[in-house]
Amino acid sequence: CRSSYTNKNNQCPIVLRITYQGDSRDICTRLNCDPNLWNSDAECCMGNSPEAADLNANLKEIYYRCKEQFDRMKYTGRAFTLGELVSKLKGSGNKPQTIINYLKAKTHELNTRVGIDITVATRQKYLRCIKHMEDFLKLKFRKTDMALVSITNETIQDFFYFLRVEKNNSHNTSVNYIKCLKTVLMPAIKHGIMYHDPFYECKITPKAVMRGCLSTEELHKIQDLTNLNEGVENARDIFLFACYTGMAYVDIQQFSKKHLIREPDGSLCIHKPRQKTGVLSFIPLLPVAQRILENYSPTGDVMDFRWYVISNQKINGHLKTIGQLAGINQKLFFHLARHTFATTVTLSNGIPLETVSHMLGHSSIVMTQRYARMSGYRVKEDMKKLMGLFG
Repeated sequence: CRSSYTNKNNQCPIVLRITYQGDSRDICTRLNCDPNLWNSDAECCMGNSPEAADLNANLKEIYYRCKEQFDRMKYTGRAFTLGELVSKLKGSGNKPQTIINYLKAKTHELNTRVGIDITVATRQKYLRCIKHMEDFLKLKFRKTDMALVSITNETIQDFFYFLRVEKNNSHNTSVNYIKCLKTVLMPAIKHGIMYHDPFYECKITPKAVMRGCLSTEELHKIQDLTNLNEGVENARDIFLFACYTGMAYVDIQQFSKKHLIREPDGSLCIHKPRQKTGVLSFIPLLPVAQRILENYSPTGDVMDFRWYVISNQKINGHLKTIGQLAGINQKLFFHLARHTFATTVTLSNGIPLETVSHMLGHSSIVMTQRYARMSGYRVKEDMKKLMGLFG
């Protein structure tokens, strides 16, 4: 209680004194007390009056707020000065960072990297994440934004269930949005902008998905379809080419004759870096895939092939028609071709997992294991080796 100054009510101002590393600083609390009622040892106002009780409650709140701020800055592991602590307590530091601003800054950064090391689809995923977060904040908190320091583990969990229930996303799609959020927030956690990690002990993990694929018989049914209109036939051929090469849609869209290499023995191979990972895919061209390209060459030379790859959505629309015409029960979509190449075309015919991984352009063999599952035929063939031993 600073008794050197008295206001018109004969009360003196109360200051908060902070001492840190041998330096002290006083902060005005804007609270006042009768100097005769001030207990300097207990640092509170004496008496049982409601005014004294309110004053002491306010002082206690100020003390705990100060200690909480000090602890937050201490546990970041970053050195700080008394001036920085006082600035935080006075609220005169940097404007609090918000989650929407952080997400938008990340998207702006991604805009400069599109076509270099990320795809347009990656940027679009972050844009959708922003939109979902804005909708979540409006519904849950009736806000348009939220300070990063306010985000807790519970907030992350609530956002996940918002994505599942309100936005009707699948479990794994919702997990991917949480991963986007974590990517954006980790720098804020590391630099001490956030005082805690809301993802710590966050039990949101992807579920294992059974990857479908076409059987050899189903491939032949699609291949044997006739009397298709030009659009459907084109979609069928591009899909089959993906089934026999394992190429993803975006890579087939970029595919041209510069990616076809004729080996010294006369065989053809595809050399193309994957758009998603940048890893070079090396794919020997099967005769059936070569014939598909020859059908689209005006000269009959496979190197002169010319085709137009329509959008993924349109191809999937045509694949629905193709599946009905071929009498295939499972849903056809373009990425199914990549699973089919990994399982039916290669692994089921004895091609080692490491070789398949190289052809698919995976950065890790673990990815290949997720895409491919052994067919019953291959299991039977392998088990025949044991029949004689355990007859």
